[in-house]
Amino acid sequence: MITMIEAVYENGVLRPTRPLRLREGQHVELTLVPKENDEAALLTDAEFTTLASEVALGRIWNDPVEDAAWAHL
Repeated sequence: MITMIEAVYENGVLRPTRPLRLREGQHVELTLVPKENDEAALLTDAEFTTLASEVALGRIWNDPVEDAAWAHL
């Protein structure tokens, strides 16, 4: 199951903004993408592509909204 969540970084800890459906001790893989309104932390497209996980890139690659946005090219 792939789930995208929002979290806040406070005192060295990522705190999810909503409860997570995870088992105690479950390991997960994180891809951190700053929110658009956080201008100080925005990544360039090249930085995002370099840092994004294969799962995150696959989600973008297979997104019909992205397909429609680039259809004119």
